[in-house]
Amino acid sequence: ISYMKPTDASISENEDETPDHAVNGIPTEKWCGLVEENGAWMSIDLEKVETIDRWLVKHSGKIEGSGWNTEDFALEYQNENGEWIAADTVKGNRDDVTLRDIDPIKARYVRLFVTKPSQGEDYDPHARIYEFSVFKK
Repeated sequence: ISYMKPTDASISENEDETPDHAVNGIPTEKWCGLVEENGAWMSIDLEKVETIDRWLVKHSGKIEGSGWNTEDFALEYQNENGEWIAADTVKGNRDDVTLRDIDPIKARYVRLFVTKPSQGEDYDPHARIYEFSVFKK
């Protein structure tokens, strides 16, 4: 339900790494943004309220190396008051792909909120997201 939907981001590294690249279905394109102390995010406007119960993030592992896989991040949704609420949080990720089921939420706006963009010796302060998708089963 998020394929080719409008996107936004707190920051993008350059015009070739904007958040729309994470929802366009092209596996070699990505959103890349500097993650500072207060985190970084990319959001998707689903254009109408949807029920979401699964989400997916493809990290840099298959293309740039697993050391740059996003380590700490969350799926958030915007409530009717415009506040962002965490629907699911991942800490200590080491996988190239994250696919998680969640208790169903209803939302028009969702975002991937990144607090730790990479790992260990390979730490780099940039989030590299090749795909961010939400689904309804």
